[in-house]
Amino acid sequence: MPEAAQRAEAEKNAYTSAYLALKSGRHEEASKAFKEQLKAFPEGEYTDQAWYWLGESQYAQQLQKPAIASFKQVIDKFPASVKHAAALLRLGQIYQSTQQPKLASRYFNRLIKEHADSTAAEQARSALAGMHNKPSMQEK
Repeated sequence: MPEAAQRAEAEKNAYTSAYLALKSGRHEEASKAFKEQLKAFPEGEYTDQAWYWLGESQYAQQLQKPAIASFKQVIDKFPASVKHAAALLRLGQIYQSTQQPKLASRYFNRLIKEHADSTAAEQARSALAGMHNKPSMQEK
């Protein structure tokens, strides 16, 4: 087997193993495995998805700052990624849950602009509508 094919196979195996750990609820193990994959294959075929799923595993562990950094990797470095819309959505959701509505709105609106017809954009529209319909503290 040529070296390039072996490397591709090794990357796929690393990604699959990390992803299965995440889906099994082993978030700490998944985080470690995705970090190892990203170190070993920084420009691999699965790099964008590894960053996204690393963010999800960090988010599941309530590690907001690292999760934000991971999702921003997807957004900033992989605009054509299949996970780009999902990363924008998750960032909006994180900022919404941490009472940062301006940042949440920024990511939701960017998602709607860049991925208008996606399911994630529909979720962003709903989130924005909910944010705008909530009474402010002064109105209560």
